[in-house]
Amino acid sequence: MRYLNNQGHALLLTILTIVLISVMGLSLLTITANSKKTTVNERFDQSTYYIAEAGINLEKAKLTELIEKINDQTTQHLNSLDFESQQVFDFDAYFNRSLCSPNPTSNTCINNAHTYNHFQKQFSEQPIAKTVVTGGCSSGSTASCTFDIRSEGYFENSPSKKRVLTQKLNIALNKPTIIGGGTPGTPEANPSTPTLPFDNVTVFTTGPIHAGGNATILGAIGTTSGRENITLGKNMNEGQIQNVDQFKDIDLNQYLPPFPKDNSTTAQAVDSIPNPLTEDIYLKNLDLGNKDLTINLNGNDVTLYVDSLESKNHANLIVQGTGKLNIFIKNTFDFNGEINPNGVVSNVNIFYNGTTDVALANAHSKIFGSMYIKNAGFSSNGALIYGNIYSAGAQTLNITGNSSTTAQYIIAPNAKVEPGGGGVIKGAIIAKELGGNGNYTIEYPGQGNFPIPLPVPPPSGTPAVYQPADNLLIESTMGEI
Repeated sequence: MRYLNNQGHALLLTILTIVLISVMGLSLLTITANSKKTTVNERFDQSTYYIAEAGINLEKAKLTELIEKINDQTTQHLNSLDFESQQVFDFDAYFNRSLCSPNPTSNTCINNAHTYNHFQKQFSEQPIAKTVVTGGCSSGSTASCTFDIRSEGYFENSPSKKRVLTQKLNIALNKPTIIGGGTPGTPEANPSTPTLPFDNVTVFTTGPIHAGGNATILGAIGTTSGRENITLGKNMNEGQIQNVDQFKDIDLNQYLPPFPKDNSTTAQAVDSIPNPLTEDIYLKNLDLGNKDLTINLNGNDVTLYVDSLESKNHANLIVQGTGKLNIFIKNTFDFNGEINPNGVVSNVNIFYNGTTDVALANAHSKIFGSMYIKNAGFSSNGALIYGNIYSAGAQTLNITGNSSTTAQYIIAPNAKVEPGGGGVIKGAIIAKELGGNGNYTIEYPGQGNFPIPLPVPPPSGTPAVYQPADNLLIESTMGEI
């Protein structure tokens, strides 16, 4: 009989078990190691995303603070204005100039780059966010202001392992809301004016009076600069000169009314003048060509705002009906015809805000109304003016060539009035200086100390009180590139 030998089986099983367990252990260790490595990489990658996002949020907070600050400053400036200035204030343009100074017309007026490295360390490394903010306001209007924020997030020792996020922001520049005031004014009577220094005033100046040659001044004259600065014409005498020493410190600007503000942006914009004219309107260019134009006021006091008023072919601007017509000219006044021919002089006022001198070249130019020139010079060579002339600027007023003015006053406290060449002025002159030579005449036909009639500018109202708008920024969805 043969016997089986089972010795060694237990050892073999033990070895196989150990090998199997070892393989399983090594596999588990490999899986665990790989899983840990994957987790670390995911955490690292996710961390760089959060770093980039933090950069976006930091820039967004800065931009929000800047915009809210400028919005508050713009609102404060608006609150500091009077009623008329508030009506024409361009909130968007002012905001844009403040935001984009010194490049208010650039579409990329903001171009800032920052590096942020103040974050708490992770994985024993320093997180870093590098940001760039660009943007501005297209066409000078904050209504289309956009800003782009780009942020790179990475760790200091691994700059290549970064994530990049972007976000676009828009400004919704809501206008501030009115929380008080804003009441329009009501028309008032002509404002009161200071009393003239002496009766029967024909010429009163703070500078020289030079009436040389055959010049004639009928009435009293005086200058605060002293007798030595007066030259009398052949037809004048010492008895006309008044002692005005007590008025040496007088400011002649007190005789000027305030020049009205340009409220054309609040007037009704039109392509042609309606009949009748019942409200303030803005017409860009009014050129009569060779055809008369009639404006029917129908009892209304209105203002016609124009960039330019022209008549080069002797066409006339006829004003009909009761009421007052104020013509506010922004840039160009070139008129070779009649305005308000034979009409009521006190019903028409012309306010000229341009810088080019007003030149009325010949006898075809006739103005039956008062004229107020803010800055430009004035010359009349044969023209006829039936109304007062006001000039706030320092440019000379020339009245020559048989020109005739029939008015109560020519008031030019900062300028020289220079008649000549047979010009005739019926009215008083209050000016810085009187010059000119030739056969001219100045005559004030009235007697006594007459008040100065002033054209009435548009009435003032109560300024509004504005509260700044909030929630100005509109955010788009954050994206990754």
